[in-house]
Amino acid sequence: MGSRDAGLLAKIAAWYYEDGLTQEEIARRSRVSRPSVSRLLSQAREMGIVQVKVAYPLSQAKELERRLEKTFGLKEAIVADTSGSGSLPLVRTLGAAAAEYLERVLDENDVLGVSWGNTLYHVIQSLEPRPMERLTIVQLCGGLAPVWEATDSADLVRKMAAVYGARAYLLQGPLLLGSEEEYRYLASNPAIALTLDKMKDVNVAVVGIGALEDSVFMRNNMLSPEQVEALRATGAVGDICSRFIGPDGREVDATFIGPMLAIRMEELCRVEHVVAVAGGPRKIAALRAALLTGAIDVVITDTDTAAGIVA
Repeated sequence: MGSRDAGLLAKIAAWYYEDGLTQEEIARRSRVSRPSVSRLLSQAREMGIVQVKVAYPLSQAKELERRLEKTFGLKEAIVADTSGSGSLPLVRTLGAAAAEYLERVLDENDVLGVSWGNTLYHVIQSLEPRPMERLTIVQLCGGLAPVWEATDSADLVRKMAAVYGARAYLLQGPLLLGSEEEYRYLASNPAIALTLDKMKDVNVAVVGIGALEDSVFMRNNMLSPEQVEALRATGAVGDICSRFIGPDGREVDATFIGPMLAIRMEELCRVEHVVAVAGGPRKIAALRAALLTGAIDVVITDTDTAAGIVA
């Protein structure tokens, strides 16, 4: 058994023996069946992970996972130990960790929402093909037109649907719109209206977190200098699904940018299982803010970022 499998057994054992969660609660939190939880607990005892107390395959990453879960009330935190990763790019490490998590929890009957970003691109690159024909994948944010990137939401949704042989609902319109009239016009388009309506059925979402100064909005000059300054003045530190948030996790008033074709924050908060994937020193403030929104159920990050968040 690998260290990751041993880490999962220790985590489930800790939830049961130390935190007092029932097997049913653990099943809901980790998205496995109750019999599977019972089997994993038995396996943890057989392996000696559970003795008088939970014996972790202890590392800084495992301790940080526990602190993140307790501090932010998360269902689960996964911290990739990057201390020995050498020159491997962080986004590839996070992408592999998130892909492994999705392969563990995704069910064929799920309706999966996907945002956009470089980290999510690497998540999808790391997925192993497997047939899940009843899986539905929904694009959560409009496109970055006129700029095209491989990390654009529509492109990511298409690639993920191809990996699983799943159905895809695309949001075929630009993210940033010029007016409320333009938003209403696009939202009345049958294809776009269908995807907007399908967002209500999303029960699992995987999202990236954007840092304000390193966001696609800034890199591609999608905002005017005046809009950038106004956004800074709101106190925004980053965005989640293109919704800008302050350091306290509250959405800031960014209506001066114009309407956005994307899932709304209150809709994201209603999704049963939201997985955030992000890391790196520039993401610490934004990821901490995202964890304070109450929308995030699972976070996947790296040791340095996790340490910065709980410091």
